[in-house]
Amino acid sequence: MRADRRRRARQPPGEAVRDLGARLRSGHDIAVMNVSGGGLLIETASRMLPGSRVEVVLPSPEGSAVAGGRVLRAWVVGVYGDDGVRYRAAIQFDRESSWGVTVPDE
Repeated sequence: MRADRRRRARQPPGEAVRDLGARLRSGHDIAVMNVSGGGLLIETASRMLPGSRVEVVLPSPEGSAVAGGRVLRAWVVGVYGDDGVRYRAAIQFDRESSWGVTVPDE
């Protein structure tokens, strides 16, 4: 059995959050798979490389919130015909975020 390396509790977002319009600053759409105060797990069609710097843009009632971070891990989730390759990436925020505690439940 693999040891759980998590430093913070994760909160899986509901579908409303996944479809919120989150994106990378580069413009690529992302689906937020889970979130904590220290980072998030995303799925995207954009290739993610471990060690690379990213900025995540999440809409909020006050406008858009941007958080910088780096990709800790990334892997191919699957290849889907016309949709192409889908990637998942674990992103660690540069600074602690309140996103991990403010994501609404389904």
